[in-house]
Amino acid sequence: MILGHSRCGAIEAAAARGSMEGHLPCLAAAIQPSLDEVKDKPGDLINNASKANTKMIGQKLLSEPILAARANADKLRVVAAFYDLDTGVVEVIS
Repeated sequence: MILGHSRCGAIEAAAARGSMEGHLPCLAAAIQPSLDEVKDKPGDLINNASKANTKMIGQKLLSEPILAARANADKLRVVAAFYDLDTGVVEVIS
């Protein structure tokens, strides 16, 4: 399970495009496609991007040959989910 969550600080930082230290610029660059995907969608930008990023990571995992082979043989299932910090609810999104 890949679990994204509401009010994600990494996604907030990537969206703000401010000055970042250490490995954060690399992380922000990896998150940017998810922000681009949802920028014009209704709703909360950060939560929408968190969900999109979670799905994207699941898709990337399944592009790995070893994992793809196991998934195709029904020996592995990759599931993306979203955790709402306010309600405690986990929603499966893929």
